[in-house]
Amino acid sequence: SLTLYLDAVPKELNVNDIENKLSALKGVKGVHHTHIWAISTTETALTTHLLVPSNTSFSDVQKIRNDAKHLLEHLNIIHATIEVEGEEENCYTSNC
Repeated sequence: SLTLYLDAVPKELNVNDIENKLSALKGVKGVHHTHIWAISTTETALTTHLLVPSNTSFSDVQKIRNDAKHLLEHLNIIHATIEVEGEEENCYTSNC
């Protein structure tokens, strides 16, 4: 319960490992601004930004997002918010 209180990353998950797995997905050029936290004793949430080539079609972006969510589900991360950015876009979050 301390992990919940602190919004800490569950001990069985590693942010770098997850970013590496997401980076390995077809069409993903980079991953940044990843946050993971427990929302209950059995559920974990994640937010992240995926970089894709700027000319990626909308349908390919949807496939990349679905592939990422599928990968995360296998890591027991069910609640995922994934922002997809073109390589040439500026991330407007201060710590990207």
